[in-house]
Amino acid sequence: AADTFLEKHSADKLIVELKKALLVGKISQKHKDLYAQPWQRVYTTNYDDVPLLATKSGTSTLSAVTLNSELSKNWTDTQYCVYINGYIGHLNEKTLKSEFRLSGESYIASNALSDSNWGAIFSEDIETADCIVIVGLSLDYDLDIKRFIYNQNVVNKTIFIEREGIT
Repeated sequence: AADTFLEKHSADKLIVELKKALLVGKISQKHKDLYAQPWQRVYTTNYDDVPLLATKSGTSTLSAVTLNSELSKNWTDTQYCVYINGYIGHLNEKTLKSEFRLSGESYIASNALSDSNWGAIFSEDIETADCIVIVGLSLDYDLDIKRFIYNQNVVNKTIFIEREGIT
């Protein structure tokens, strides 16, 4: 859909539409409760700002990074939300093509999780974590994450939280 939209319209127009659709104005208490937990790090394949809004008025706030974000010297002093497919708050014409994984071109041009500094941290996190909680993630489509989970043999310490009735 993104590729078709870009064929007919400009990147700027797509960015406007994406921001209308993905910038969140209001979140539920469930979101606040979920992100209030003492997570070591949060990784998301979503583009929206829900994790940041959920922690905005809490005791610890999340800082958004993408796979292209550089690691600071003191990166362990900050609680991060790693946006694997790109973050709507960083979206512009350059990031649309380089880190916002939405169109065919951006999937080809962007870093794969395994090729990024954050991918190395993700790998270490899932290897050393006592428990991994995955909320609302389809492993049918998120192949980067699926590879990490199966390669690290961490299925036994992973809890999947999904909607009722999912197989």
